[in-house]
Parts: sequence; structure tokens; C-alpha cells
Amino acid sequence: MLKVNLSSVNVEQRTRFLYVRRVIAGGAIIALVDAHRAENIQESVVRFRFIEMMESTNDVSQFSELLQAFRDRYNCEAEYVVKSPGRMNIIGEHIDYSGYPVLPMAVNECIYAAFSVNENSEEITVCNTDPKYEPFEALYSYFIISCKNLSWKDYFLTGVVAAMDHIEEYQYKASEDAEVKLTFKGFKAMISNKLPERRGFAISTALVCCAAACTMVAVGDGNFRTITKETLAELCSQYENADLVRGPMDNLICFTARQGAAKYIQFNPLRLDDVTLPPNARFLVFHCGLQSAKNAMFPLFRKRVTECRLATKFIAKVFGLDWREINTIREIQDAVAGIDDNTFKEIALSPFRQVSYTIAEIISFLQCNESELDILRGRRYRTKEQFYLKRRARHVIEESMRVKEFRSICDQFANGQL
Repeated sequence: MLKVNLSSVNVEQRTRFLYVRRVIAGGAIIALVDAHRAENIQESVVRFRFIEMMESTNDVSQFSELLQAFRDRYNCEAEYVVKSPGRMNIIGEHIDYSGYPVLPMAVNECIYAAFSVNENSEEITVCNTDPKYEPFEALYSYFIISCKNLSWKDYFLTGVVAAMDHIEEYQYKASEDAEVKLTFKGFKAMISNKLPERRGFAISTALVCCAAACTMVAVGDGNFRTITKETLAELCSQYENADLVRGPMDNLICFTARQGAAKYIQFNPLRLDDVTLPPNARFLVFHCGLQSAKNAMFPLFRKRVTECRLATKFIAKVFGLDWREINTIREIQDAVAGIDDNTFKEIALSPFRQVSYTIAEIISFLQCNESELDILRGRRYRTKEQFYLKRRARHVIEESMRVKEFRSICDQFANGQL
């Protein structure tokens, strides 16, 4: 979360940083109040300090530059700034789509959007402080999102669509005397990115969530009275990952992060708990030296999901469960509750007698037809393609145990037991 420290801002700048309107995402929507509306700076400072629980910062250069860029582009003042953080998954890699809890946290680096609402138009105009990202315009009633070679425009509009999904449903169901009325209004936005690209900080998700937040403010619900942040995060995830089996972890941490805490996220049912990190904890993040375009990773990610689902079928069978009805290892562990984690792991890995399997070998073990394996429908795999089921199953089970242990250690530290 963010609070601008006015003591470090000169008088001219102070007139543009007067009042925090609403905390969202991992930061804040900041309403910029025209100084001419306030009687004096001191009154404005008092109003600003109304928000007590937000992190203080002396770094306002990011805002002054962003606001100046907005002013130069649109020849008017911005009304709001949305802060949308990147994330780092501390522990719990590749297990959310297997049903297990994860433990991510937001990072300080963020995407920022300065914007103002078009009161009499549905047109959306978006520019970027980085000239390599081309400006674009769109209307709520008509725009196209590319499904191949996704650009920054496509990710931003994905967030708009996610918000529109809720807005249209709310408009359909809301009564005429509803306290909150949502009206499609466009906006002019200037985007500034402080997140390193292709470094695993979920920059595309931060942009999607940023756009959804801008849209909710523009239509009249920046306070999230008609939808929870968690629900909007799930909508963003559904649209961002339309062709992938993925959990909403990235979107959830972006919308709900709290300073000084990681987030323990459970699925089915969804539950989010803050996990207080030791105050002196430091995370060293190293780049592996390799980069890969996000689109190039999709086939590898899909195959990994497929391997996890196929491994689930093996494990369900060895536990005597109906493998056709079970899709995640977590479902199996819940169904055989009472078995400790280590015993479950031993039994779960017992059916895997070889390093990898072909589709024919998988069908032989399950004694079924290929058509019965829903996860293979619509996928093209070579006859001799190898699926590393034991490797995936072992990782999912052991990583879920590590998440549980990490949270336990953090809780013990917070309670003074360590």
C-alpha cells in the first residue's frame, strides 16, 4: 500500500497529492484533488492523513513524472492513480491448479495508471510512458483482443472485459432503486511500468488487474460495493487464462496484498489469510539467465497440467477411488483424510513404476479408452511422446508439504514461539 509523504514534496507538487480516496489491489487508488478546491495546503494535508494504515514513502518522483506525462498527452489533469503490484510466489510453485494452497506476496515494483473519467463518452484511450508501447483507443461496445502474439493492449483490454462481465450482470440484476448504479464511462489513461519484464513477476497479470480497477472506478464503483476484490480477481484470471488450466493466485495477490505480509491462498472454497513475515526477512531474487516469451511457454505449461491430471488418475486408482471423477491430487488427499502427509506421499507415488509413460501405457494402466481421458481432448501428442507423471506427482505433494511447513514457521515466529 502507498501513502505519499507530503513533507518531502514542494508546494507546487503538494497541490497535486491531496487526498487518498480508496485502497485497492496491492496499493491504492489515489484521487487527485484540484488545489483550487481546497482553502489551503494545511487543510489538504489533514485530509490526506485520514488514512493511517498505509505505508509512507518519500518517493513521489514516479507520480510527478507520470502525472506530467498524462498532462502532456491529454492537456488536462489526471483524477486517479491506480497502483497494481507484481508478485513473487514465495513457495507453492505449480500446485494451485492441483488444488493445493500457495503462499505468494506482492513486490514493491508496480504498474501505475494515471487516468481521468470521460463523463460523456464510452471511449477508452490508453498511452504508455514507454514509447515502445503504442497508444490505442477502444469502445466498450466494440474492440478486438488478439489470441496470438498478445500485446500490452490485449492484456489491458482483457482486464476491461473482466470488469465488464460483472458490470453487465449487475446492470441486468440491479433494481431501479439500487443504491449503486453502474454506467459505462470511458477514461483516458497513462501507464507507467516499474516491473522488470520477463522476470517472473506476473507483469501481464498486474496490467490486467490495473485495467479492471480503472474500469470499476470509471463506471462508478471504485469502492468495490458491487463486487469483492476476490471475485474481480477471479474474473480477471478466467479471462486472462481462458485457454489454460490455471489458478487465480497471481490476480488474487495483486488485488489483496497487504504491506508486511504474504498471503496464504486456499482454493475450493477460496480463502485468503495474511501470513506475517519476520520483520527482518529479506528475499534475494536471482535471474536464471534465461528468457522466454510468454507465448512460447504455453505448450510446456499445458503439458505440465496434463501430466498432473494424468498422474492424479493413477493415484486415484491406487487409492480405490473413481479416477474418472477426480481431477486434482488435493481431491484425493481430502477423500482419504486421516492419512498423514508422508504416508499419503508413499502410497501416492507407489503406482509409478517407470520414469515416463506414453499415452498407450497410460491407457493400459487405467484400463480405459483414450476418449475417456478428458484432459487429452483437443490436444495433439505424438504416439511415443513421454509423460513424466511421477515427477509431477512428487513435486505437487512435496511442495504442498513445504508450503504447510513454511506457514507454520511464520505463524510460530509471529506468536513468539521461535
